[in-house]
Amino acid sequence: MPPFLVIICIVGAVLAAVPIMVDVSHLSGMMVSEATVYGRDFANLWTGARAVLEDHTGLLYDLGAYQALQRDILSPEIAGHNFSYPPHVLLLIWPFGLLSYGAALGLWTVISLAAFFAAARPYLAGAGMPGILSLVVPAALVNVWTGHYGLLIAAGALFVWDKADRMPIRCAIVLALLTVKPHLGILMPLVLLLRGKWKVCLIAGAVTLALAGVSAAVFGTQAWIEYLTRVPEYQAALLEHGAGLYRLMMPSVYNGFVLAGLEQAAMPFQVCTAALAVAAVFLVHRSGAPLTTLGLVAATATFLVLPYAFNYDMAAVCLAALLGMYRSCADGRPFDRLVYACAYLSPALIFKLNGTLPLLVPLFLLAMLFVEVRRAGGFSLGARAGAGARRSA
Repeated sequence: MPPFLVIICIVGAVLAAVPIMVDVSHLSGMMVSEATVYGRDFANLWTGARAVLEDHTGLLYDLGAYQALQRDILSPEIAGHNFSYPPHVLLLIWPFGLLSYGAALGLWTVISLAAFFAAARPYLAGAGMPGILSLVVPAALVNVWTGHYGLLIAAGALFVWDKADRMPIRCAIVLALLTVKPHLGILMPLVLLLRGKWKVCLIAGAVTLALAGVSAAVFGTQAWIEYLTRVPEYQAALLEHGAGLYRLMMPSVYNGFVLAGLEQAAMPFQVCTAALAVAAVFLVHRSGAPLTTLGLVAATATFLVLPYAFNYDMAAVCLAALLGMYRSCADGRPFDRLVYACAYLSPALIFKLNGTLPLLVPLFLLAMLFVEVRRAGGFSLGARAGAGARRSA
């Protein structure tokens, strides 16, 4: 591999591993401190799983009752969390409640890393890079630290982009499962429909409705009513009034303007940037780029469309940046190489950057999107004219 790429990969892995090492150094049992459990937000998954087994699912969307339940089963001093996932996620996660917290977290981490490795490996192999690199991209390590769904969401998206032509039914089922974090898939239906994957979208919609129906039958329709009414309200309040570590982990344009003290400009600029990001997806589509390339562009665009997103969900963005770095090292484009490196390191650097120069991370992502469009030929009229001949089915 090019020396520049090796250096960036090492730097990214070290920076992203620092929070893990800090938490490990403060461990007492499974607690990092009186208020923080190791695995951090995995506490939500395990609490949800335990709630299913103990018939407490009615408490999940009542913030006060949910936090009281979490204090009962984890620690009396644990800091407040919230359960922000749709009820059908409970059909998937309840087995983790059969295990102790530590065992469940260990199993979750192994499954997440294995899934992302398996999904990213074909992309890396196509560029002549070892699949093991997928396990040390910054967002993957941040995800291990936070115990989130990010690696599984990224793995599912990568699988769909890679297999939609050959395995449409399996991809549809995977796409339906990704609705456990629905906002992260905001551009996936658009990309699939642009490429004529109606079958995948229709089956995914049917499977999603089936999951919703089963969850309503098992946990009650009230769970869905509370999810659809309370969760958006709570997340909107977090977006507007949240502070602390929560703010430092968000790569969005909206968050950058809020942190910079420019609240009035935050949403207008977020909307403009979102429009640019969607336009980039259309340009790359018209260039005739493969679905795998278009999917990775959409993954990056997603974090410019969403005002509410976090660095632990950026594993697919890191993979796109890693592949871009490799290509730009090979074809001698130093500007592209620098842009990809900055975007690649963003999930690890975001804590510091959002505290000092909060608009840099979205600028890195926007610059990467520009480079991706240019490299795909999206700005070339000639490429657009020949798109029909080159576009995959």
